[in-house]
Order: sequence, then C-alpha cells, then structure tokens
Amino acid sequence: MRKAGQGRRRVPAPHLAGTLLLTWPAFLNGYPILFSDTGAFLHQTLGPLMIWDKPWIYGPLLHLFHQRQSLWPPLLAQGLMLSWLLWLTARALGLAT
Repeated sequence: MRKAGQGRRRVPAPHLAGTLLLTWPAFLNGYPILFSDTGAFLHQTLGPLMIWDKPWIYGPLLHLFHQRQSLWPPLLAQGLMLSWLLWLTARALGLAT
C-alpha cells in the first residue's frame, strides 16, 4: 500500500543541482548564451515559415518557454531536460538508481 503523496512526480534535488551545473556559464555571463541562429529560431514561430536548415520543433519549444519575455526560462528548461536525460542514460547503464 502506498502512502499519501507517494505517487506524485516531483523534480528531485539532483536534477535541480544538475540544472544549475549545466547553466552556470550563463549566470556567470549575466545573460543566457546566444548563438547566431537564436533569432532565426524565434522568428520561425511568428509565421507559417519553416527555415530549411533549422529543426522545425526547436523554435516552437523555445517560444513556448520564451513567451516574448526572457530567455532565462528556455535556458533553465533545457538545463533541466539535459540533466534528466543524463540521469536516464546513467540509469540505463546501471550507473544511477
């Protein structure tokens, strides 16, 4: 029998620590690290255009977290996703529990 609240999904502290470790260069920089095509990914969500050399899914995902406000939420979301994927990989290899 499970205790109350045991079935809830939550973000464990190691994932949050991994997120901070993966995003510390941006905090040190004082602004999320941008690349020359960051604007193209954001522009791709403004109309029905698909840029031939850009993955079509990354722009909408970036815009989902961006909300025309700040690039910090996409940075933190990417750090959290990468931390989680690294943990899944380690678990699949038997290196994590």
